[in-house]
Amino acid sequence: MCSNDVGAPVDEEHYRSRLMEAFETGEGASRIPFVHITPPVKNVTMSEMRTGLGVDFGGVIHGVTYRPNQPDTFLEGDFEEAMGTPAMPGALETLARLVRVFEGRVWVVSKCGPRIQNLTENWLDRHDFAASTGIDSNHLVFCRQRSEKATRCGELGITHFVDDRSDVLEAMEGIVRHRIMFASRGGLAPAGASLANDWQEAEAQIMSTFGPVRRTSPAPRLGLWYRREDRHGNPIPEHFICNRVDRTV
Repeated sequence: MCSNDVGAPVDEEHYRSRLMEAFETGEGASRIPFVHITPPVKNVTMSEMRTGLGVDFGGVIHGVTYRPNQPDTFLEGDFEEAMGTPAMPGALETLARLVRVFEGRVWVVSKCGPRIQNLTENWLDRHDFAASTGIDSNHLVFCRQRSEKATRCGELGITHFVDDRSDVLEAMEGIVRHRIMFASRGGLAPAGASLANDWQEAEAQIMSTFGPVRRTSPAPRLGLWYRREDRHGNPIPEHFICNRVDRTV
């Protein structure tokens, strides 16, 4: 597709012929009106899709600490016992990668009361969660009811969510496009959601929802040198090259 400086459509074949004619006859490039040529692209960048990732805390980021017929050391132990409980294997490293993929649009969304919220915030500080993952306190969301998670996801524009409870994921149907059941405590994924047994599987499933990312490296076409894209997804021409004239446009 071609357009001139005011956005009006231009016949691309005619413009191609005029460029070749100018090059062969020595006509000055400045006599040919500059037009923008947008190459056809099927895939869009992740930023254009405005994706967002939401992740539960207990049993997803925080490791499962309960054992049959014994108390959960995070929920029922003393403060130091709670602080010493581990992260889920691979959680922090994977989230750090996903923060880059989602360009910072990652939130921790957890249902808990005031006491567990305080423990959670202290645990995240103790384990250098923000520094390790790039998710700071502004992206921590605490809900008092599990049903609130779906509402908050809708408000934040979250498109992917990882939780270890099927009822939470069921409530997000029609709100969150990609739902992943993290099976750290067992259980089955609800209809329309996928199942992940660990963070390696969860990351692979999240990444599979994206198609190939559009190429943004320089590629010459019709005398235009494409360097990057503007906020509308249109290529930004870096140089115009015709008749041995190289001028920045």
